[in-house]
Amino acid sequence: MPRFLQTNVNSFADTAGGKTAANNMVAQGADVIYSVAGGTGLGVIDGCKEAGIWAIGVDSDQYAIAPSTILTSRNEESRQCGLRCNQGSRRGQC
Repeated sequence: MPRFLQTNVNSFADTAGGKTAANNMVAQGADVIYSVAGGTGLGVIDGCKEAGIWAIGVDSDQYAIAPSTILTSRNEESRQCGLRCNQGSRRGQC
């Protein structure tokens, strides 16, 4: 059964904090970590790489950072999402 762990580093620019958060999650049994953390996420990816577990990138395709570690990346295109939702709501689809 999947378990979901959550932590906050309270910064988008704390690479060391991201790595510490990843290490703590690994110690709790995480085998995939998805961070929504900007630059902090680079520390998460580093921690995942060292632990030999998957990381899910965010904001851009982060595969090139750690090809053996990045499972996939989520590219957040909030402007496009907002436009689609606005258009859809006009047609009663959102």
